[in-house]
Amino acid sequence: MVAKGTAGTATADDWQAPVAAPDPAGLAARSALDRLPAGQRTVIVCRVLLDLSTAETAAVLNLAEGTVRSRLSRGLAELRVALEEKE
Repeated sequence: MVAKGTAGTATADDWQAPVAAPDPAGLAARSALDRLPAGQRTVIVCRVLLDLSTAETAAVLNLAEGTVRSRLSRGLAELRVALEEKE
């Protein structure tokens, strides 16, 4: 085993990923998403980010498909309003 900090030996702890400048649009979207009610946020994450179908989202969250569609619609509408206010 090589001790951390041994001269000439790099370890995984020594490596740092390159840091990109934060994307202002991405930060605004994340902030707006964080402010949504948990039910709407969870449905949006499942449907949009995880690309689950309405049926899959309903099964995973133990909701009716109509509830998934409703929460998705309302959540996306709130996101649109929040992001338009940022412009």
